[in-house]
Amino acid sequence: MRLSLHARRAAIRCAYIGLRVYWFLARPQLSGVKCIITHAEDVLLVRHTYGSRSWDLPGGQIRRREVPLETARREMNEELGRRIERDLVEIAEAEWFPRDALPDDLGRYVRPILARLTGP
Repeated sequence: MRLSLHARRAAIRCAYIGLRVYWFLARPQLSGVKCIITHAEDVLLVRHTYGSRSWDLPGGQIRRREVPLETARREMNEELGRRIERDLVEIAEAEWFPRDALPDDLGRYVRPILARLTGP
């Protein structure tokens, strides 16, 4: 039996809350990647269905024995996929924004990461 998109998104939000509690108590060392996807002067930003609803760069956590490039490839396939019929459980929205007209509600790492891309 396949759960509806709404039910799967609710399950992800519940799991995320559980992970936040675990992270708070266990304080594990975690690493992750953020991916910058551009088209001309536009950058792709996403809103996740869990956690903060701010606009963020797509990315995710590095798995054990996974190198960052593999993580970036895996996350881009999981979050954005290439097939149009793919139901995106983790992504609520994805939009292109001009780099000089980003939305106000950005994730905390977006501006510092983009600044490194474009220079001072």
